[in-house]
Amino acid sequence: MRLKTISRDLGLVFFAVIACLAAAELCLRISNKVPTLTYVGNPLVGVTLEPNKTMRNVSDEFDVIVKTNSLGFNDKEWSVDKGPDAFRIAVLGDSFTAGIQVSFENIFTRRLEHKLNDLKSNKKFEVLNFGMTEMGTAQEYEALRHYALNYHPDLVILAFFMNDVQNDIPQADNYKYKPYYRLDSSGGLEYVPFKVPGGPKDKFRNFMKRHLRLVRFFTERIRRRPALEKFFIKIGLLSDLYTQNTKRYGMPASFCVFEKEYQPVWNDGWAVTLKLIAGMKGLCEEKNIEFLAVNIPYEPLVTDETGKLFKIYPKMKGRDWDFSKPFRSLDNFCRGEDIRYLDLLPLFKDHYKKTKTPLYFEYDQHLNKEGMELTASLIFEEIVRRKPLKLEEGP
Repeated sequence: MRLKTISRDLGLVFFAVIACLAAAELCLRISNKVPTLTYVGNPLVGVTLEPNKTMRNVSDEFDVIVKTNSLGFNDKEWSVDKGPDAFRIAVLGDSFTAGIQVSFENIFTRRLEHKLNDLKSNKKFEVLNFGMTEMGTAQEYEALRHYALNYHPDLVILAFFMNDVQNDIPQADNYKYKPYYRLDSSGGLEYVPFKVPGGPKDKFRNFMKRHLRLVRFFTERIRRRPALEKFFIKIGLLSDLYTQNTKRYGMPASFCVFEKEYQPVWNDGWAVTLKLIAGMKGLCEEKNIEFLAVNIPYEPLVTDETGKLFKIYPKMKGRDWDFSKPFRSLDNFCRGEDIRYLDLLPLFKDHYKKTKTPLYFEYDQHLNKEGMELTASLIFEEIVRRKPLKLEEGP
C-alpha cells in the first residue's frame, strides 16, 4: 500500500512538472521573445545557419527576422548563372557581415548594392553575402573556394575583424567543428581536417533547440553564467562553441592581437591569417577577379574608450598594449602583396568625432543600422574611386 502511495505521488509530481514546463513553453511561444536561430554543421566551412529557414533574432536591443538561403547564409537565393550585364560582388566575413542584428535590407551588403545600382551605369550590381558568425579567415577562405567562386564574382571583398586572428588559432578558438590551417615545416599552409557535429549528443542538442523554446530560453541564461556553462558543457548538454577563453586569459582571447609582443602561438596565428589573405587574392587572380580587403573597426577604438577595457578586465593591467598594431601590420602586408586595402577605423573615428552618432549596439557590440549604412557608404566610395577593371567594359 505504501509503495502504491509513493508511486502515485511520484506520478503526480512528474505530471505537475510536465504541466509546468508545457505552460512555460506555451508562454514563451505566445510572447515570442526567444531567439530561434539554429546553426548546423557544414562539411566545407564548419558551421552555417540552418538553410532555407525563417528564424528570429531577439534581444533587448533588436528584434529581426533572419531568412537563410540554400547555403545557410543570411541572404537571398542567387542563381549561379550571371546575367551578361551583371557585376557581382561576393563579400566574405564573420558576424559583422552576416548582420543578423539588423533587418535584411539594412545589412551593409544590401545597402552597398542599392547605392551601386543608383549609379548611372551599364551594369546591374549584385552583392552576395557569405558572412557567418564565428568565421575566421580559414573558414572565409573555404567559403571563397567552395561557394563564392561558383557565382562568378567580378570583385571579392574580405571584411576583416580583429578577432579573425583568434578564430584562426585552434588553441585560442578551441572549437573543433570547423576547418583550420597551420604552418607546416617549410612555413607553408597545411589544412587541418575537422569533423562535422553528428554524434548522439549533438543530434539530441539540436533536436531540443530546434523544437523547444524553453531550451533556448534557459540556454541563453546559462551562457551568461560561466560556472553553469562549464558544467553543462562538461556533461555534454551544451556545445563548446562559446568557450571559456575569457576566463582563461582574464579577457577575451581576441585582445591578444593588441599586445606589443606576441606569444609564439599568436605570431603563428598572424602568419596563417596573412597567408590565407594572400591565398584569397591568388584564387581571385587566377580567375581575373579583383580583391579588396576591408577592416571592420572594433567599437572602443572608434570611440577612443579603450580605457574602459582595463576596468572591465583588470588582468589587462601591467601588460603592454598597442591598439593600432594589427591594423598597421595588415596595412603593411597588403602594401607588400599589392592587395587593395581599406581601413575603416580612421574613417569611423572621424565620423563619430563629428556626429557622436552611435554606430554599434551598446551591449551586443555589432554594427547597428547607422554603422551598417556608414560601412556601405565607405566601401561604395572606395569602389567608385578605384573602379574595378570590369566596370570599364561595355558600351
